[in-house]
Amino acid sequence: MSRRSSPVNALLKVVFTSRHVDAAVKHFQDAVEEFQLGKWDDASAKGGRFVEAVLKALWAYAGEVVPAGKDFKAGAIVDRLEQKSKGSQPETIRLTIPRACRFAYEVASNRGARHDADEIDASEMDAQTVVSLCAWILAEMVRFSQKAVTLQSQRRLSRD
Repeated sequence: MSRRSSPVNALLKVVFTSRHVDAAVKHFQDAVEEFQLGKWDDASAKGGRFVEAVLKALWAYAGEVVPAGKDFKAGAIVDRLEQKSKGSQPETIRLTIPRACRFAYEVASNRGARHDADEIDASEMDAQTVVSLCAWILAEMVRFSQKAVTLQSQRRLSRD
């Protein structure tokens, strides 16, 4: 099955922009593949790309124009999402997912930099953290997407 036709993509595209969904799912699959091969740094880096695609999807969902190229700054998007007024966006879009993204992105961006190399294999530990957080973020996005679909269906039924 191609990545673009995966059931996860279809579930997410109900709510999020297609191109950002395709990018996020691709980067997630790439991160998992690298992790399974024991390529810790590559898994973390691809997890960082996943986070960027997710933040673009969230920003677009919030009705904002996604900055292009070097103008896109992951930390700035997280900050701006958190600064949106309470009630303007669902909490999972405004706070929950962005906070998980910030943590995963920090780990991915600082691979091995904050650990004593004599005590642990920092790259493996960081990759485990990043890939696990990316899986959680993806699952939360699916949960949110399906909740939105359920609410839309209920609204349609109540009007009929």
